[in-house]
Amino acid sequence: SHINAVKRNPKDPQAHFKLGLVFQEQEMFEQALSEFIYTIRLHPQHKLAYYHAARMYDRQLLKDQTIAFCKQFVNMLQVREHAKKKSWCVKRVKALEFE
Repeated sequence: SHINAVKRNPKDPQAHFKLGLVFQEQEMFEQALSEFIYTIRLHPQHKLAYYHAARMYDRQLLKDQTIAFCKQFVNMLQVREHAKKKSWCVKRVKALEFE
């Protein structure tokens, strides 16, 4: 299981990221966010962890954090990389900045 993977190797960012995805899928959003943030702490260039953290912050209506994590995610991307996720972040930031 993903929890066992984290226990076996607590410094593995990918194990924490995958556990975050499991929590997200199970609608355990606070736990998911914690795992995505820990993933970033272990590996600051983990692009998708920023995206998923932004989605979790957005669910909690935390505007500033959503904007910050989306911008970080978008700034890290190569051209055409993660186009749908990038589009979501760009649209979400525009919407939040004009609220």
